[in-house]
This record gives sequence, C-alpha cells and structure tokens, in this order.
Amino acid sequence: VREHGVTVTTAVGGICHMLYAQPARADDADNPLRMIYAVPNPHEVQEEFKMRFGVELTEGYGSTEANICVYTRPSENTPRGSCGRAAPEYEVKIVNPMGRNCLPGEAGEFVVRSKYPNTLMAGYYGMPEKSLEAFRQLWFHTGDKGTRDADGYFYFLDRMKDAIRRQGENISSFEVERILNLHDDVAESAAVAVKAENGEDELKAVVVLNSSAELSAETLLNYCVDTMP
Repeated sequence: VREHGVTVTTAVGGICHMLYAQPARADDADNPLRMIYAVPNPHEVQEEFKMRFGVELTEGYGSTEANICVYTRPSENTPRGSCGRAAPEYEVKIVNPMGRNCLPGEAGEFVVRSKYPNTLMAGYYGMPEKSLEAFRQLWFHTGDKGTRDADGYFYFLDRMKDAIRRQGENISSFEVERILNLHDDVAESAAVAVKAENGEDELKAVVVLNSSAELSAETLLNYCVDTMP
C-alpha cells in the first residue's frame, strides 16, 4: 500500500479482522489509504479500526462478473448488517426461483443488470451454456442469496449452493465464519458441510489461530454457543 500509494482497495475474507488483530504500531495510520471496501465489514471494531488506520470503511456487494453493484454510503445511517443500496449505475433486485420479486425481508437470489454498456460481463469465455444459464430474462443471476428491506437496503446471506442443511434448517456458512473470525484468537476460518448419518449435513468448522493464540476447541465452542443465534 505504501510502496504503490494505494488510496482505495477492497478487503475480502476477513482481512480487516486480521489486520486489526495485529499488535498496534505507532505508524498504523501513516498510509495513503482513504477508503476500504470491506467484505464483510468488521462492525464490532469499525470505529476503532477507522481511528487506528486513518481510513474510511465502506461495505459493498459485488462479483467478478458484475463489479461492485451495491455499497454503503458514509453519509447514510445504513442498518447494521446491510451491504448498502444499489449503485446508481446498476439495477439490483432479489427474486424467487420463478424470477418474481421477493417481498421485503424474503430471501432470494441477487440479480443484476447495468444501466450502461460494458460495465457487466458479456459472458463466460468458451462456455456458452453457462452464459445462457447466468443471463435470464435480461438479468444476470449471481447465485448469491440475500434479502432487501422496505427502504432498499440489501443484505447478503450466502452463496445459494453454500447453505448447510442441518436438522431441517439452512445454515449460512458465511455467517458462521463471520462470527468465528470475530474471536480475538482466530486468524481465519471455513465452515463446511460433512455428511451426517441421517443423510443431511453436519457442520464442521476449520479454524486457523493467530500465531500466539492458545485457544482450545472447547473454549471456542462455548464462545459459539454464547454468540451465535
């Protein structure tokens, strides 16, 4: 960042949590950054992060195919957990499997289309069938699950295929990882499905600890019980 004078960047996969977990240094704010698009946004330490590193945090939603099409505005009081409202250059909505608009708060698939040319991918190179599957009814189907509230704020839930089915309930692997990564001793994590005897899924978490951490599985499990809904 300092070497190349980077002013705006994207931090995905809990990078902000990993940065914040490092020992504080006197020159943490001595950097050219003015904005980080954080996915997910470290809400629990957001103000401390901004003060320590001297940078504004903005949460967004997007993809390689559709760019950042939803983001929060620093001037707005965005609801906690929301990735913001649609960018002016895009139309974004949440639809059910039939392609109909979901009601506010109802989970469905993010679909996107651009108001301007050349701001959305034209298709998957050499994969015409996959391109036809992704573009339906003039909308790009992202494969991501989310909701939209009555005020137009969007909420990312998970990849459509990444939900873990356990005892009749769909569990968001993204949300499990987000909570695990909030623990001071956790550097990164992955929530995966393993087959249970009843034919459904059981949840398994793979966790990488910070180098100096001495966290037991029992302590982390108790943290999850106390923290997760």
